[in-house]
Amino acid sequence: MNVPSRTHRLAGWLECEPHSIDEGVLQDHVIRHPFGLAALHGRVFVDSPPTKRPWNLEGWDRGTPPVLTLDERRALVANVRALHDGPRTCRAELLDKESYGGRAVSDDRPCGSCPTALRDSCARITHEIAERYAAHVDALLREVSEENGIVVARTDLYERLVRDAVGGGAPESLVVLTAGTLGTNDAPGVRIQRGDGVRLELYRHHRALRWRTLYRVALGGPNARMSFLLKHLSERGQTTRDSLSGNCVVPRLWWQGPSHVS
Repeated sequence: MNVPSRTHRLAGWLECEPHSIDEGVLQDHVIRHPFGLAALHGRVFVDSPPTKRPWNLEGWDRGTPPVLTLDERRALVANVRALHDGPRTCRAELLDKESYGGRAVSDDRPCGSCPTALRDSCARITHEIAERYAAHVDALLREVSEENGIVVARTDLYERLVRDAVGGGAPESLVVLTAGTLGTNDAPGVRIQRGDGVRLELYRHHRALRWRTLYRVALGGPNARMSFLLKHLSERGQTTRDSLSGNCVVPRLWWQGPSHVS
């Protein structure tokens, strides 16, 4: 599958072209995030982790349309469990569960080592869910495109969000892009976050972007939403010549809306 589905030119002189994602990598993300394996294993960012973790802690069953409903999950998990390649079957031990409160000792990334034939069959069964999941990449990129996005100072965004907090806070639909370094290896990248907790990270080579991961953070309310939207990437290693140094990209219509005071 190509992610994103088409080329997006972004505000801040960035571009993200479609790239074919390795089947094992994409399937790992689909099973961990929409299907909730990461949540069941306790590998989800959440303000107050529940004692018994539900499969939908990330919230991919919410939204219009949802990426995966409970009824769809039950039917698809049953179909995945019926797959086999000789004696080998799916190794995602917690996948059958809809909540789990114990200590997970099994592998929370079983798809990467899944036999190719078994993995390909699983990917065919869950293809529609993968398409819905990947569609969020395109949706986020559209919000910060050349047509729809505007580059503003990070400090100005902070002031705007603090001001808006008086009236109920930032909307769940608000999208923020920042550039900097990703993870522990300090790889150059971009992070795009939406107020409903969805986080997209992309590798960056000069102006070109390539998908890294997409997941959802469980947020507790308006204050948590503002904090999430302000979790910018570190700018270690960036130069002052970069148009996004000290800046971020937000939707133009939101920024120029009535609550903004110049």
